[in-house]
Amino acid sequence: MVGPVQSFSARRSSRPKLLLAGLAWLVVCGGGAAVLAFARDAPALAPYLVGAGGLGYVVAMIVAMIPQHVTLAVTAGELVPSWRPPERGSPVLGTWVVSGIDAPMGLVLRVGALRIGGDGLDGAGYSVVGAATRTVDCTVERDAFEAICAAVGLRKGDLGPVVVPLVRSSQSASGLLRTMAPWLLTMAVVSVLGVVAGQSDLMTTRTGQLVLTTVTLMIVVVGIAAMFIRSRRIRAPELELRVTPDALVLARCGGESISHTPWSAVLAERRRFTQTSRTGSYTMPLLVLTLEGHEPLRLGAWDTRLAWPGDIEKAWRGPRWIVGSAVWPRLIEELGRYRRL
Repeated sequence: MVGPVQSFSARRSSRPKLLLAGLAWLVVCGGGAAVLAFARDAPALAPYLVGAGGLGYVVAMIVAMIPQHVTLAVTAGELVPSWRPPERGSPVLGTWVVSGIDAPMGLVLRVGALRIGGDGLDGAGYSVVGAATRTVDCTVERDAFEAICAAVGLRKGDLGPVVVPLVRSSQSASGLLRTMAPWLLTMAVVSVLGVVAGQSDLMTTRTGQLVLTTVTLMIVVVGIAAMFIRSRRIRAPELELRVTPDALVLARCGGESISHTPWSAVLAERRRFTQTSRTGSYTMPLLVLTLEGHEPLRLGAWDTRLAWPGDIEKAWRGPRWIVGSAVWPRLIEELGRYRRL
């Protein structure tokens, strides 16, 4: 990092240490309540202690999520955040993805242990070689992000060809089934174990019951751990669309091509998909893309800001492939440039 000192405004949307403090308070109160529940003279106080722990955790969680305005200063050899010690190290750019969906929503700049997020940046012109992340320490506006990159020595080059990564949707029926697979397998194993034990003499003795209970708990713990580890893993894109002057190419991500379709044969249809949950209904854009030699691709962007204008036909099935909100506008722009939309 070279050059004069430069200062940038940033925003912190969460404070992990405060969340951990609230969780620690909840655990301490829960432990204290368990002790009081077995005490001779104070079992009636246990519910109050549990309530105090829950209230403290909720307050800590709410306060931790209040946006906080901070600053970032780039000096010779280090990056200085206003809320923590300076960070040194080689800067590297990675992808910032949406939690639970893992589609790109922007870029993340890593300097040491500090992660700076730039929402809406697709990475065109940059060398994006770092690992993807779901969380960042702070966010900055697009212009500030590019200025910080330049200040730490990451210059933007030629835009290069348009490549659109496709992440398999985790919100579809098949996606949810894959996510729940470890837990479903665990329940199946526990059920089979229960049937086998019920037909044997194992349940007739106290030792047998204790062994069965211990084994069952171990299986459940392993299943929960497997599902947790699986959910923590950021899913990489499996396919990608490569825009060339004469064709739209569908390929394995970073690998061989699957379909090479001239622009005159590309068919793109706009659809809208509405996701309904307890918090309301959200309408996202959906694109049915038909290429030669491949089944139609149902592409979507889980961002209501990108919804199609006007009255668009509704789709009853959600997207199978997710395009990051940072890349979606470039895909639509290219399809429009070749008169496919």
